[in-house]
Amino acid sequence: MGDLPRGVRAIGTKFVFKLKKLPSGDIDKYKTRLVAKGFLQSFGVDHGDTFSPVFQIVSLRCLLVIGVKLGIPVLHVDVKI
Repeated sequence: MGDLPRGVRAIGTKFVFKLKKLPSGDIDKYKTRLVAKGFLQSFGVDHGDTFSPVFQIVSLRCLLVIGVKLGIPVLHVDVKI
């Protein structure tokens, strides 16, 4: 992480936690994600345009190959195409 330019403030983030339950009501798994608090942004002050991260399938393949070479187990991959 680097220093922010003058006059620019960092956008806050928060974790969102969710429980996935089975039809019986038992807990199946815990899910979490990190989200940006975009409602605090002011156009022209905090950003000039919007940014949406894009993940290419080639990048996923490269990460999987690196994981296999290093012996890192892949437990779950959730990618919507």
